[in-house]
Amino acid sequence: MVLFRPLVARVLFIGDWFKSLQEPHCPAGKESEFSLWLVTSVFAVLLALSVLFDPSAAIASPLGGIAHPSLAVAGGSMFHFSGDRPTTLGIVANHLQACPDSPNCVSSQSLDDEHRVEPIQLKGNSRRAMQALKHAIDDSERAEVLKSEDNYLYAEFTSKLMGFVDDVEFFVNEDERTIEIRSASRMGESDLGVNRKRVEALRQQFWTLLDSEYTES
Repeated sequence: MVLFRPLVARVLFIGDWFKSLQEPHCPAGKESEFSLWLVTSVFAVLLALSVLFDPSAAIASPLGGIAHPSLAVAGGSMFHFSGDRPTTLGIVANHLQACPDSPNCVSSQSLDDEHRVEPIQLKGNSRRAMQALKHAIDDSERAEVLKSEDNYLYAEFTSKLMGFVDDVEFFVNEDERTIEIRSASRMGESDLGVNRKRVEALRQQFWTLLDSEYTES
């Protein structure tokens, strides 16, 4: 029903505001965690009713984009808020796209501490290193590699419940002998540290694979 659309959009905005409470300057606590869970639950119920009565309903995201919800299980998620795939990804002048001001992005080429992560130090053959990264992503849950080249890798990661999509990129910086990294959420404001944790998990998987002398057949 059209009546549910603005209500659902408002709940999504409030839920995003609660998530922002858990930024580094506001440590997570039991009350904020419960609030986030409550808002997410209410949002899920309203969304289900909205889609049930009006499957064509579209929901405005807090950043002004449009999310098209689906109740079908897509990529292991109950809902699927994929948003629009960015058209500005890739390597430009030996750099990945800069992170926005919002704290839902990390990059090894960012200069500020809020967004910066360390690049992966490149040792040995770069092609073998990118193969190991691809293997690590292939082994990850709800992850799909969309582009794999000798010096560039792009994948999508989808959250388990709501189906939010994060864009993750790697590229070989031969000048610095590093693999540069960028992981960013398409929607919302705060990611509760998910992108940073993902990067560090992939980094650990990467070194484990290299240490075990992984080679792609």
